[in-house]
Amino acid sequence: MSKISFAAAGDAFITRRIPKGGYPGFAGLQKLISGHDAAFVNLEMTFHNSEGAPAAVSGGTWAMADPRCLDDVCSYGFNLFTTANNHAGDYGEGGVMATIRHLRERDMTFSGTGANLAEASRPCYLDTPNGRVALVSVSASFSDASRAGGQSVEMRGRPGLSPLRHSRIHHVTKAHFDMVQELASATCVNAAQDYSIQCGYASPRPEGTAAFGQYLFRLDTRDWVETVPHPGDMARVEAEIREAKRQADAVLVSVHSHRTDYDRFETPAAFVETFARRCIDAGASAVLGHGPHELQGVEV
Repeated sequence: MSKISFAAAGDAFITRRIPKGGYPGFAGLQKLISGHDAAFVNLEMTFHNSEGAPAAVSGGTWAMADPRCLDDVCSYGFNLFTTANNHAGDYGEGGVMATIRHLRERDMTFSGTGANLAEASRPCYLDTPNGRVALVSVSASFSDASRAGGQSVEMRGRPGLSPLRHSRIHHVTKAHFDMVQELASATCVNAAQDYSIQCGYASPRPEGTAAFGQYLFRLDTRDWVETVPHPGDMARVEAEIREAKRQADAVLVSVHSHRTDYDRFETPAAFVETFARRCIDAGASAVLGHGPHELQGVEV
């Protein structure tokens, strides 16, 4: 088999058309991108003509562009796209489905969103002269309403993106653990949680843990942050990678994440690293990360 060449860009936040023929330097950039078998980019925008209502919560702003901007993106030479990112649900289910329709009308190869969870999770396939490339896409940054829902015999699924959820536990020393408990008691921040536990609606917290609102703390010998991929989401993505590996010569995984465990956004959260390594173990050729609009590290 011949070698497949790849190019990958990050977040394409497209807001307007480019002039005919492009800007100075366009030809050189186009040559660089189109000179590869597979050229990937994240479409961090919804593309439609107000075919969806603005969602109650946006991905930072309500991102919508003229569908013809998709033609401009393709003119650079990109041919492999992800639509799973924090702006996918900016215009609700209508915006998700309208964007998908405009992509399909242009025969663009994409993954990451769909009419239900199965569709959003599914790999897309790009056939090139040198081999077949699969792309599985997820987003770790999203509003709950933009997450795709599963379909069953009793109800239809919910349009949206393929999610990568995670849990977060703050490990702290005894001095800090006592501070958390004291402040929680003084502010009654856990009152609703405590009431649910007392009534049997929720399970008691594990021994050695304390809550402060939505944040969970665990008694430890040092202060550090633990983040772990959601087991169900991880298993779902691994299954899609194994299926893609069966049908393609190379499998790419796209993960959109703004998450960090501390205060340095050039360092991804630990759950993203865990996710990426497990994707490779499942058969992925490479994992492409994007999201914070900053350069992050590369691991081989």
